Amino acid sequence: LSLHDALPICEAHDDLLPYMDENLVAIVEEYVPPEGRNIISLDGCVHEKKIHHYAMSDNIYKGNGDVFDYLVTPTQKYKPGDAVWKRAWELYDELVGDMITRGLNNQFVDYEAFVFPDGRVEVMEVNCRCFSNQLPIFQRIFGAGCMMDTSIDLLVGAEPTFAGAMPDAGGKVGVAIYCEHVDKAPGFFESEDKSTFYYSSGAKYHDQAHIYSVGSDGQMAGKQKCDDLHKEILAKYS
Repeated sequence: LSLHDALPICEAHDDLLPYMDENLVAIVEEYVPPEGRNIISLDGCVHEKKIHHYAMSDNIYKGNGDVFDYLVTPTQKYKPGDAVWKRAWELYDELVGDMITRGLNNQFVDYEAFVFPDGRVEVMEVNCRCFSNQLPIFQRIFGAGCMMDTSIDLLVGAEPTFAGAMPDAGGKVGVAIYCEHVDKAPGFFESEDKSTFYYSSGAKYHDQAHIYSVGSDGQMAGKQKCDDLHKEILAKYS
């Protein structure tokens, strides 16, 4: 949004008006060095102004921590009840609760957070939508009540199936890697055991595609299956 477009929205909330001053030229943010920090994504939804938690995922980086590698759902770094888990969801409730006072209702909200080496959790990014990069595999991980089903439920006023308790992955882990769109490959290509698949919405999407894997053999096994299918697709269709 431009300042001109945002102003009418902010006029309904007096506490936001100081940030609409045309004399403001920048927002100063804390620098977060990649060494030692983790990044997580938290997803949930709002139904009739009540917050429901859905899933926490890991953003995995390589090298010195500054090059994105892949996504993992559910998180394999943090467990229910530990300090980071509790603080991250408390922050989710704080953020979404504030949005509810500003009119947000009956939709998913995703936020990404930095987790510092000392366990501090800080907001990196907020998106009033589903976690789009992992959307194709939530049904495979959690079964009924995936994001697509729940989005439709919310549109018609139905309570999410996971109200009161986050969905259980049952030991399954979902991994997603980003890869290049392969022109000659089909938009959907599945491995022989059907645990892993390539999906591309076409070259128009920044020439980018994804490869997903869901299984019970853990994060690294899922990542290896994604890498193997990537090699297979390049060998067949490049």
